[in-house]
Amino acid sequence: MTERGQTIHDYLLGIVIVILTIGTAIGVLGLAYDPFFDPVDNEDQNLANNIAEEVLTMGATEHGGQTVSIAAINQSLEDASADEFGTQWRQWNVTIETPEGDQVTAAGDTPEGEADARSVRMVQAIEPDIDCGNGCQLIVRVW
Repeated sequence: MTERGQTIHDYLLGIVIVILTIGTAIGVLGLAYDPFFDPVDNEDQNLANNIAEEVLTMGATEHGGQTVSIAAINQSLEDASADEFGTQWRQWNVTIETPEGDQVTAAGDTPEGEADARSVRMVQAIEPDIDCGNGCQLIVRVW
């Protein structure tokens, strides 16, 4: 029996196997942490919050609080451009829904399954023909 020592080929094969094992482990761990990352960045979330505040300001009434004029909001949203909200390179949507889920008004682009930053505010409509019950939801989406 001949005893042979470790050759350079054995050494290189071992190094390659170690590198492949470490690369695979890092790749699998990276995929394992993906569900914990938010697909929406803070900039979009801040923008959604700012638009929601702007829309509340547009529809503000003398009753104060969260009581708004839906007609004033509709008119303001029709006149609004993307530059006013700072969304030149993003899409946005503003929707007001009743507690039953019926849309009272909607403006902007239609979200199509993309991850979106949302800002939701509870409002009361001053118009008597809009039944908000315990409050309508003002939903702002930015993506």
